Amino acid sequence: MVGERLSRGRFDLRLLFALLLMLTTTATAVAERRVALVIADDDYRLVRPLANPVNDGEAMEASLKKLGFEVVLETNRDLRRMRRALDVFREDAKGADVALVYFSGHGVEISGDNRLLPIDADASSLETLEKTSLPLRDAVAATAKVGLIVLDACRSDPFSGNSGEGRGATPLAKDIAEKVKPGFGRIGRAENILFAFSAAPGETAADGAGQNSPFTTALTKYLGTDGLEIRSVLTLVQQEVYDLSRGKQLPYVESGLPKLFFAAAAKEQLPERERLLLAMADVTPEMRGEVEQIASDADMPLAPLYGALIGSDTSNLSADSLNARLREAADAFVKVRSEMKTLAADDPQVTELRRQAEEQLSLGAFDAAQAKLAEAANIDGVSRNALKVNFVDRTLSQAATVFLSAGAARADLNYAAAINGYEFVLALYGEAGQTSLSLEQADRQSRTLEELGILYTTVGNIEAAGRAFAALLANLEQRSRQETDPSVKRDLAISHISSSPT
Repeated sequence: MVGERLSRGRFDLRLLFALLLMLTTTATAVAERRVALVIADDDYRLVRPLANPVNDGEAMEASLKKLGFEVVLETNRDLRRMRRALDVFREDAKGADVALVYFSGHGVEISGDNRLLPIDADASSLETLEKTSLPLRDAVAATAKVGLIVLDACRSDPFSGNSGEGRGATPLAKDIAEKVKPGFGRIGRAENILFAFSAAPGETAADGAGQNSPFTTALTKYLGTDGLEIRSVLTLVQQEVYDLSRGKQLPYVESGLPKLFFAAAAKEQLPERERLLLAMADVTPEMRGEVEQIASDADMPLAPLYGALIGSDTSNLSADSLNARLREAADAFVKVRSEMKTLAADDPQVTELRRQAEEQLSLGAFDAAQAKLAEAANIDGVSRNALKVNFVDRTLSQAATVFLSAGAARADLNYAAAINGYEFVLALYGEAGQTSLSLEQADRQSRTLEELGILYTTVGNIEAAGRAFAALLANLEQRSRQETDPSVKRDLAISHISSSPT
């Protein structure tokens, strides 16, 4: 939820009232007691050790302390010490407003019973594994008004002997393998308790290539998001992990909370990326599957496609037309991403802004990407007018940046912005002069005319499309007389075929 900000003005009765309200709110927040137990196990004795759980636990400890939690961190505990830590925590949590238990390490489902594995867990037999693991129900702190159970445990067959993305361990005996499943089974709602798992029941969760798992990385990133109710925070976490894993991992949340609980007190406008993640949660499973398939075919991130889907009016499109529109967006994204990665600029600041734009575009933050490109174009625009000696170079650099901006708009299915951008590119090339263009720049000019022709056709402006294709034909004919590159003659032949009446 996006809240309201206190307005600043003269010191009058309204300001006095606002100050009193702020003091009252602060006093209430201070009075609320939040406690957390963080358990992180990675130094396993009888199963394969893990890489990141202790790092995850330390990151969670730091994040929770910032939110006013009293945090107890327990690392590499055997079953006896894990039980004792939970018993002490339950006693300390009596009467607390919020009690949170976080576990990072191995976890399995045994005959429908979800269990956490301490560092002395023994999988030599089913009976031994049951005796040396902790039932998840024992970790639930029911003595507080609100309970939060957050589990970043294994999903990728924790007893396989192979190394991989998941948190693996040693192989199970064949006679018990069928009864022990990687990951956790589904949890039913429990009154006043929210469960958050790093992946859906039975699905795979990654350990992470860096210092932390993807789930804990997203959790610590968003846990303190100002003004968001905890379930919305976890929606951000879900969709972030889902997006960055390209659909391979989707955290699971089951909430039995009867009231709203805020992770932080202030309320601010959410950034574009966060708004997109929240909107992604409402996309139907069928449409998710379609987006994932198109993104996989194009070898691209999910977020830009979701951004194009959510930001466009697709309500009147048939299923086939919508699929074609999304594939068009994917194709445009791949093209502009390639340009952004390879197109260099003489000005290092312009190059850096283009890099930042590519980063934002991959996150589906089209407005943020456009803002970076506009800043880069403005640098060249100011410089070319101030320093006439660099006029042509700066004009061509600005044209390249605007070309990228138009491509980003095309990937967002924002046809009007794309058309305006490509028209501006042509105007800049006109100012620079045809003789100033390198082969690469001349190719970009030709592609700009082609894109305009396609876009004008798409929006139904046949007259403008005809002008663009005619200009493309003339451009390629002129280049074929001046250049020896065989690709120019090939493009000219294709252009003749495309512009011929059918």
